[in-house]
Amino acid sequence: MERPAPQAPHWVYRPVVRWSFLVLVALVVLANVVSKVARLPTDAVGYHNRGVSDIERGKYAEGIENLTRSLALDPSRADSYVTRGFARNRMGNREAAIADYDQAIRLDPANAEAHAGRAAVEVARDHLKRAIEDYTNAVGLDPESADHYRGRAVARQRIGDEPGALKDFDRAIAIAPENGRGYLRRGDLFYDQGQWREAAGDYRRARHLLAAGADRNRASLLLWSARARLGDRQGATEELGAYLRGTKPRRRDAWLSELSGFLQGKRTEQDLLNAAGSMDRSRLGERACEASLFAATQRLLQDDRAAAVALWRRCLQSGEKDQYAFDRTEAEIRNVLLGFRAADLDEEDRASLSLKPGVGLSVVRVRDGGPAARAGLTAGDVLLTIDGGAANPRRLADLERRKAPGQPVTLGLIREGRKMTAVIRPGSFAPTR
Repeated sequence: MERPAPQAPHWVYRPVVRWSFLVLVALVVLANVVSKVARLPTDAVGYHNRGVSDIERGKYAEGIENLTRSLALDPSRADSYVTRGFARNRMGNREAAIADYDQAIRLDPANAEAHAGRAAVEVARDHLKRAIEDYTNAVGLDPESADHYRGRAVARQRIGDEPGALKDFDRAIAIAPENGRGYLRRGDLFYDQGQWREAAGDYRRARHLLAAGADRNRASLLLWSARARLGDRQGATEELGAYLRGTKPRRRDAWLSELSGFLQGKRTEQDLLNAAGSMDRSRLGERACEASLFAATQRLLQDDRAAAVALWRRCLQSGEKDQYAFDRTEAEIRNVLLGFRAADLDEEDRASLSLKPGVGLSVVRVRDGGPAARAGLTAGDVLLTIDGGAANPRRLADLERRKAPGQPVTLGLIREGRKMTAVIRPGSFAPTR
């Protein structure tokens, strides 16, 4: 009888199997590494494209790193500086962003995006005159860009040049009538001027054109405010409810539900303020400002102006200057508490009036029926002093944030070459609508 061939004990095979498995794993890992290395860019164009892809996905740090590699290989690429400047601005590194845009402009003075990008940073730094100059250069280089006109309009609005801002918004909309952001921004201008009907029309158009998201929600909420200020609070509430019912649940964030619930009367003011302080700690200031804006609107509609002013000041204390609620709040408190809008004088105007640097504000708009109008202030007046101190943007902002309703404000001014005085009483509030 034939015997089977002898077999090695199992303890002989076990190490062989183990090592074979480890070798196989190592080969797979090595293949992945080789594949990734093969896909890595090896030239400036490759790193640039990789950086752009990162930034488009919101990965700004990775994008900056790849663009820096691109520039190390080819420092003459103006487009890499422009894109890195954008990413640095989004990360809050304003100085580095300005440096990138400066270099891009040195390399390519005709690059409209470089001028517009630097202008956007200057707006964020509140250097509005520089921003307007850069946007004007961008418009000259690319006159068919709605973005450049819209950007300049925002800067002009903030500096007090409302006619210029409106002209730019109109041009942006004419170039790109299907871009909802043009209507949204022009609606903000009308809102700040108290032109509720025009604001409502633009917000409604913006909501129709904008994709689902924060801007569309904002348009819907401000549309409610504009309609309510026109006296149609019920219609405003019904329209907001219809918008919410048409919003897909997965796209409706919890904060929108809190705000809309408050505006519809389903939540109290305290409920809203509590939610603002507890829902998202990383956005505490932004939420607090937004909640205060809409809570103040409700108070104003109830003719409780003192409470509205207190809520607006709560928003301003948040310091969230890059948020729409902060901008609308500044306009609201200016209109209701003082009733006028003033812009900083440029140095040429100061020189013509023999004023010192940093002194002087030009009154660009006086709201009908408001405290300033009742005190006799008119557009074109040049303010020299505010309560005895030099009239400048900082002092005016401090007045808006701190002056108690009812306490008189004494303004020294020049009108058609004649010095005079006006006394505003912030307690004599402008009409709510």
